[in-house]
Amino acid sequence: WRGMPFQPMHDITGKKIKDGANERIHALAMEWGISELRYDGDGMGVIMSDALEEVYKERYELIGIRGNGPSPDRKAWYNQRAFQFSELARRMRAGEIDIDFNDATLKEQLGGIEYKIASGFAESILIESKKEMKRKGKKSPDAADAAWYAAALIDFSEDSSPARPGETFNVNLTPYVDKFSGFYNSGMW
Repeated sequence: WRGMPFQPMHDITGKKIKDGANERIHALAMEWGISELRYDGDGMGVIMSDALEEVYKERYELIGIRGNGPSPDRKAWYNQRAFQFSELARRMRAGEIDIDFNDATLKEQLGGIEYKIASGFAESILIESKKEMKRKGKKSPDAADAAWYAAALIDFSEDSSPARPGETFNVNLTPYVDKFSGFYNSGMW
């Protein structure tokens, strides 16, 4: 889909000359009967969510996921992306999440995720940034990111402020801190 405009393109008379990615995504969402569509709430996904708002007519939730958002425990995970990748790995090991074994791209990207220990405020797990990956000649791990977006734990309890479709929001992961901190400290990361 690279190079495809976010929205359909029209000529000077108003005739559509090129389909938009928003239409393709919406058509797939309707075909698959999804209830929510999660997107990158830090990057280009924000522009796409604006384009989707024109076609989705609130038939499903648009949920912006901020990978650079706060983690539930900054001492264990530097940001939301590090926490969610860690949680995805834990849940896969526990048999809670199963991936398509024949999906070579996803397997390669998940296996290529590098992490380091961030220094400074908190010595916590930090996933290699996309900027660092690009410097090393690696491609963006879009399939791996999509996997953790899909599996991300999101607390929609009554005390969290409800988001309206299309809005980006922060997620309160405090209920998970004790569970995951114990797991992280066990050395089984």
